[in-house]
Amino acid sequence: RNYSLPSQTTLQAAEPDLDYKSQKELEKQIASIKKQMEKAAKDLDFIEAARLRDLMMDLKKGLK
Repeated sequence: RNYSLPSQTTLQAAEPDLDYKSQKELEKQIASIKKQMEKAAKDLDFIEAARLRDLMMDLKKGLK
């Protein structure tokens, strides 16, 4: 059997890119993620809501 990767593989960094965003941009991104997280929770997609919560918390660390 041939277990090769799909022809189009997307690589994603483990942490969000915090160094190149202003505080205002970070705040806007956090607000957007919070809305997405709340929608996911309302739709009972708790795994996605938790992923977004974790991302939001990482971004908030960048504000400090």
